[in-house]
Amino acid sequence: MGYLTIERILVRTTLVNIFLSLSLLTLGVKVYSQGFENHISALCADSMGGRMPGTLGEQKALSYIQSQVSDSYRASCQSFKFRNLNEKKSHAVNLICEDKSKSLSDSIILFIAHYDHLGNGVFKSLEILESKRIKLHRGADDNASGVAMVIELGNWYITLTEAKYKPVLLFTSAHEVGLFGSENFVKSLKLDSMKIKAVFNFDMVGRLDVASQALSVSDNMFEMNSFESISSNLHISKGDNIYNSDLRHFMILPVHLMSVTTGIHNDYHKISDTPDKINYEGMYEIFEYMKKVILKLA
Repeated sequence: MGYLTIERILVRTTLVNIFLSLSLLTLGVKVYSQGFENHISALCADSMGGRMPGTLGEQKALSYIQSQVSDSYRASCQSFKFRNLNEKKSHAVNLICEDKSKSLSDSIILFIAHYDHLGNGVFKSLEILESKRIKLHRGADDNASGVAMVIELGNWYITLTEAKYKPVLLFTSAHEVGLFGSENFVKSLKLDSMKIKAVFNFDMVGRLDVASQALSVSDNMFEMNSFESISSNLHISKGDNIYNSDLRHFMILPVHLMSVTTGIHNDYHKISDTPDKINYEGMYEIFEYMKKVILKLA
């Protein structure tokens, strides 16, 4: 009887632990999914005006992002000039957030997402009718989703006591008209004094297909089996998106570069790229996957 009682206790304890684990997992999905939704909805609001560089909407988006990044980061703005698609000079602003507790001599892990979009779609809209092109392009997936991912990953990473690297969050602007934000950031770097270990870029990570669970990863160092061995839920495919992403300007550095995306879809650069079409639970799966990838860095 005593043995059976102990056995029952062990079974009950195991069941309780499983229940608690599932409850915590469910809670994590809900909390982060809601967080992603809050960020994307805010960045797609009417007041953001489609986040066109050099506009009040860009300034409001920048202020929102800064308010959501942990106070453990020191935020600074990097203004720069560029020529837009009608060859007029304009200006834009990058937001750079650095860990306050670490010095520039520490090795850096850099998280990137561009936060600009098409405004009213005067440039680069894929809407067919002119009457539609002058409407607000919210850019929920492109790239409010990437911004939301960097905010949450950055806020998670800076809390780790075992973190090996100094986290830096880079939110670039003027991406859509020519990757000017990332170009300006790289040109301003004193590359000899910054020890960058890895750069992770997130551009359109909000449309994970429920059936295929396909996530495209472009990487210049990891082997494919390194991707697949740490993901039981996602189908990781080897992409070829480094050159066409903000990582293009980092290719001069002998460092780990990874670009992550769920890919192009029918709403790309259209007014239909809206928050209601984002797979928020899918973003949580990508978030959990990236945590494992980042912690695997030697």
